[in-house]
Amino acid sequence: KCDLTVVPCKGLTRKMNFHDTGLPWVLTSPHITRPDTSMFYAATGIMGELRTVSEGVGYPLPFEMAGAPNFDAEKLANYMNSQNLPGVFFRPIYYKPFYASYKKELCGGVQLHITDPETVHLTSIQFYVMDYVRKNHPEMKLFGNKRDNMFDKVCGTDQIRKMFSEGKPLKEILAVWNEGVEEFKTQRSKYLLYK
Repeated sequence: KCDLTVVPCKGLTRKMNFHDTGLPWVLTSPHITRPDTSMFYAATGIMGELRTVSEGVGYPLPFEMAGAPNFDAEKLANYMNSQNLPGVFFRPIYYKPFYASYKKELCGGVQLHITDPETVHLTSIQFYVMDYVRKNHPEMKLFGNKRDNMFDKVCGTDQIRKMFSEGKPLKEILAVWNEGVEEFKTQRSKYLLYK
């Protein structure tokens, strides 16, 4: 357990998850009510800024879902599971948000189940969902509304949006998204408080 009177906290390691620290969870957002929700936020939060696909905000599983009224839950789950993404499983689900995107509308979608936090690549999950949308629901416009700017801000660039809009293959989009990751890890290593 961490001694809150000591900074940096003694006894912590980078391999620990939040539950291992013994610290109380303090909400970082009204929709991030549990420590593991922060992982789901990384998996769907960027996509959720567009408000085209529901990420579960407005339902008791915020950021743990991806769906829309015109989605076939089984088809989406089969597609996502067929991508063989490490550390995550997608369960078909039908749900009605109480508020936010698609309030009181029946949505078909998937619930994300993180099976291995060590291997899952959280941020790429939402880009696979967006790729599914552009391939299977061309009537749904991911971009072109007032939320594009917010999507660009949370991505840190407009390049991801432009590549999706230009129909670039997902593999190319993910390559751009992951540019510089290893270099960043090397640069940050000397600043890490916990090894």
